[in-house]
Amino acid sequence: MAKVCVFTADGFEEVEGLTVVDLLRRAGEEVLMVSISDNLSVTGSHGIEIKADVFLRMWTTAQWTCWCCPEACREPNIWERIRDLRTC
Repeated sequence: MAKVCVFTADGFEEVEGLTVVDLLRRAGEEVLMVSISDNLSVTGSHGIEIKADVFLRMWTTAQWTCWCCPEACREPNIWERIRDLRTC
């Protein structure tokens, strides 16, 4: 069973993020939505507000099989905020 992490932040592409979450959860996979911003509630690029499961600071790479980072996150320096992923 896969354990998938989907990163979210203000401005993320809702279809790219939520489609992954929906399809994998329907398939019985474990999916965690991780906020890379300072709030669990984030607003996508089309004004849809969602609530992430946890903050990035609560997440560790060792727990997950793979991850997804939807495009257009407006967070500054997004890759620096999730730099630990480079070692996966």
